[in-house]
Amino acid sequence: FASAMLLPAAAVSALALRRPLARALRRWTAAPRLARLHEPFAAALRDVARLLGDPRAGAGLALSTTLQWSARYGVLWAALAALGHEVPYSVALLAQALVLHAAQWTGVPSGAGAAELGLAAALAHWIDPAAFATAALVWRCGTLYGPLLAGGVAMLWLTRRLPLARAAEPAAEAAGYGA
Repeated sequence: FASAMLLPAAAVSALALRRPLARALRRWTAAPRLARLHEPFAAALRDVARLLGDPRAGAGLALSTTLQWSARYGVLWAALAALGHEVPYSVALLAQALVLHAAQWTGVPSGAGAAELGLAAALAHWIDPAAFATAALVWRCGTLYGPLLAGGVAMLWLTRRLPLARAAEPAAEAAGYGA
C-alpha cells in the first residue's frame, strides 16, 4: 500500500510546490553561463518551469502518465492474479520497471527473451518460473502484440487513404501549387 501511494503523494507534492519550483527553475535557467553552455538542457528546464506554472498542464501530464504506467505495468499483475498467483502490485511494477530497462540494452526488439527471463527470476519468490510462462505470454500479448496489431490495422487504414492523396498531387502540380 505504501509503495502504491508513493506516486500520488509525489504528484500532490509537485502540485503544492509548483510555484516555488517554477520560480527557482526560471532563475536558474536565466543564468547566461547555463544557457550558453547547455542550451538544450536549459530549454528543457524552461519547459518544465512552464508546465509547473500552469496547474492544468502539470496535473494533466501527471494524471496521464500515472494512468499509462498503471495500465502498462498492471497487465502482468492482473495476469498473475487471474492465474492464481498472489504477487503484490508494487513488486510487479518495480520488477517490470527494472527488468524492462535492463532488457532494452540487449539490442533485441522489446528485450524479447531477456525480459521474460529477468521477470521470471525477479518474481521467483512468488511464482515458479515454469508457471510464469503462461503469465508472460498473456503479458506480452497485452502489452506488445495487441498494441502492435492495433497499430498495424491503423497503418493499413491510413495507407488505404494514401492513393487518394497521391492521385491529387499531379493535379495540384499542374495547377501551379507544387514546389
